[in-house]
Amino acid sequence: QHCVAQQRAKKLAGPKQKNKKLIESQEQEQIIVSERNEAAERSSETLGDSENRISNDKEKIEALEKQVNQLQDQIRKGQISGSTFVHSRPDHDVHKLNSRLEARDAEIERLRRLLAEKTTRLESQNSEDALLAVDSERAQLQTQIEKERRTVIRYRKERDEKRKEVAIAVAKLESIRRELENVRQDLESAEAREIELMVEVNRYRMQYKGKGKAKEFVHDADKEQELRKEIETLKIVHARAIIEKSNELAAMHQKCLRRSRRAGKQDTETQQQISSEKQSEPTPGSEPRSSSSMTTAGKASPQAAPSATTQNHTSLPEARRRRNVELERKRKQAEALAMIRRRR
Repeated sequence: QHCVAQQRAKKLAGPKQKNKKLIESQEQEQIIVSERNEAAERSSETLGDSENRISNDKEKIEALEKQVNQLQDQIRKGQISGSTFVHSRPDHDVHKLNSRLEARDAEIERLRRLLAEKTTRLESQNSEDALLAVDSERAQLQTQIEKERRTVIRYRKERDEKRKEVAIAVAKLESIRRELENVRQDLESAEAREIELMVEVNRYRMQYKGKGKAKEFVHDADKEQELRKEIETLKIVHARAIIEKSNELAAMHQKCLRRSRRAGKQDTETQQQISSEKQSEPTPGSEPRSSSSMTTAGKASPQAAPSATTQNHTSLPEARRRRNVELERKRKQAEALAMIRRRR
């Protein structure tokens, strides 16, 4: 039990020690930051003081140079005047002026050396500050470059995912187009079968008219009615299938467009691909009805799907009207042939 209690105490003491270490490290960091700030303030103060001293020393040097120039002018005037200056001035005055001139020259030289030292210190301090600023800017640029690289990698992954989704949607569009083409072919075969059945019905009607076979005629009329009902149901079923497939095709096309627009906002390559597909796609009016041409047209861009569906919707009533007109014409032609045969 004592060992278990010790282990529990160690487990509880572990996080506390870690927290203490973290707190101590944070305090040390704060102390280091405060010391750096104080050192920067002190350096800025010393820099300002040194600049003031340098300006004062410059003023002193200028004043001393003016005095030296005045003394040199005085000496030059004394040398030009010659003996008059010698007789008027004693020798100790000349020596005094020379000593003063030498002292001024030494003071000027000392101030010049001091000024050079202070300027070098100031330049070194400025260069260190500039170097620190450049280092901090380089660190910021490196972090920004790393962020940009991560965002580029993420955008590339999203672009690849969007391309995969678009490829899946295009494959679905191709399958729906094939199914729609099959439905169209079934509808055309049903229309052809309808014409054949109508011709057969007219032929049976002409055979049983005027021959005293009323029961058989009634039976054939019922059969004709059933065939007509079957044809109408086939028409309705095929029309519904065409409408459903066209709606599904339009929905899939809109979905693909939305996905491609989202991907195009993030990546310009998808926009270029869509524009190239738009340029390479065929016109909707030149789309044939054969299965081979349907497969070749299916390889084009899905941009032509809404126009094809609208064309199907608009051409469906027109096709029905033409088919009814053709059936009526064939029916009248069959009746006319039957009348001619009956007269013969």
